[in-house]
Amino acid sequence: MAQRLLLSTCVWGSYVDLFLEYTLPSLISKGNILSKHKKVEISLLFLISKSDFKKFKENINIKKIPNVSYFSIDNFMNKKSVTKYNILNQSQKKVFEIVNKENFDYLMLFYADSIFPENYVKNCLNLIENSDVVLSPGPLINLEKFIE
Repeated sequence: MAQRLLLSTCVWGSYVDLFLEYTLPSLISKGNILSKHKKVEISLLFLISKSDFKKFKENINIKKIPNVSYFSIDNFMNKKSVTKYNILNQSQKKVFEIVNKENFDYLMLFYADSIFPENYVKNCLNLIENSDVVLSPGPLINLEKFIE
């Protein structure tokens, strides 16, 4: 039986258009989630607002991905004094619950403004063959500060 990898991200607000225009095309580039990977079945989970659901379902690139699921983050957003970090924290807790419940072998969390080089997923899967975990920190920028 194939092992299972879940890739997951939380996307809402101003990040939706950035994700669909930049992150998603990089995620489906050569050697990433559309490529066949030996012994690993890849699934993608989007944690999004219900107001963005139609935009995601109708996106031409998302339609290319065979195993996609969605979870609404609206309950995380409707709390007093909510920050983007609270939403991400609650979303990641939910992802861990799903990984445990559905018995995924591997998990790859990524931010909505990540850019994946070609063969990133392939290289991570090759590295994990002889390891228990692969950590892949990447340089991050504060989008709000960058745009200002």
